[in-house]
Amino acid sequence: MLNEDHNIDGGQAPGVHPSYTAFRVLKNGEHAPRNLCIDTDPSSIWDLRKNDRVLSTKWNDAHGVESSGGLYPRGMLSPVADLARNKTRFLLEESDHPSGVVFFYGCGGGTGSGLTTNVSARLFCDNPKLKQVHFVVSPNPGMRALPTSPVESYNFGLMANDMLDMTNCNIMVDNDALYHICAKKARFIKPNYSYVNKLMSMAVLVASSGWRLISSPSVKFEDMPTNLVISPLMKYSVMSLAPIFSYDVYEYDLQTTGDITRELFQPNSYLARCDPQGGAIAACISYRGEGVSAVSVSTALGEQTVRGGAKFVSWMNPSFKVGITPVPLPCMFGMKLPVSACMLSNTRGLAPHFGEIHHNFSSMLSRKAFIHWYLNEGMEFNEFEESLQNLNSILNKYMRR
Repeated sequence: MLNEDHNIDGGQAPGVHPSYTAFRVLKNGEHAPRNLCIDTDPSSIWDLRKNDRVLSTKWNDAHGVESSGGLYPRGMLSPVADLARNKTRFLLEESDHPSGVVFFYGCGGGTGSGLTTNVSARLFCDNPKLKQVHFVVSPNPGMRALPTSPVESYNFGLMANDMLDMTNCNIMVDNDALYHICAKKARFIKPNYSYVNKLMSMAVLVASSGWRLISSPSVKFEDMPTNLVISPLMKYSVMSLAPIFSYDVYEYDLQTTGDITRELFQPNSYLARCDPQGGAIAACISYRGEGVSAVSVSTALGEQTVRGGAKFVSWMNPSFKVGITPVPLPCMFGMKLPVSACMLSNTRGLAPHFGEIHHNFSSMLSRKAFIHWYLNEGMEFNEFEESLQNLNSILNKYMRR
């Protein structure tokens, strides 16, 4: 989808919307993405290499020889981190002025939590001033739509504790909210991970358009953590995407900036389970489309603030960091969108989400459930107690009015 967004086909020269933020030029004149796919299990990387639609070179993937087995320490100690460090260093050295690194992963398994923590720590040691923005598929202990692992809360808590000082901003999504949007709003009969991944990809394309494409006002990569994170513990945000609709209402009437903005603040537009009425602390909104103007955006946000659609905490004045990209999305589930928008917001509505993870973590830890698997990999029990205290501190921060 990134290739389509930049009009790149088969690695050939880009079309009218080139971006050397997301792609690098090879010696033969073709373009390769500035990404690195990492996994402890080689099978997923081999599948990527066989896919002709994926632009990839030897510097775009790294894999180990065995799976992490869903355990944080096994992913943390995987030797693939050394290979990933070297390839990440090559991609950064080949960039002229790297502003930061974006991570995409699910933190419920051992690879997503443990290996990502190791790679992020090495990157932080080599480049402490480099911004790290993480798009995290977080665990949801109450999720029933898709299968989960019983130790997801452990993996998330251990990862959050070890990465406390390394990440600059964490964007949270969860499969339960994504599945609900695909089933209820997009009305897919049998939603699966393919639809869920595509929905998240659409949101990321809109959210990142400010620093990948020409935008007005100008939006830089560094603006995201600066505007969203108010303290080291409160660096978690959620995404909302608009519009989202089904095939049978393709001729939808949400074409004005005001309607798109109004839908952004609806609870069923958020890609993570949260309560928007808890009050936002900070927000960044990215608009895409040829008919979007700064005046219409200012008017729409003003209306939402006055009418209570955009609810902020009492001690924070309503303010939005806005970026407008005059390039519409290529498509959404096969349908072109003239106007779209994505909002990143740091909100107190995340408190119930962290509350579920904290409750599940503490309940299992009090019974020492599954602890022996982690201790056998070299961990100590006090690491779990420290992680639980960190989760409790995060929860208290988001619960405080």
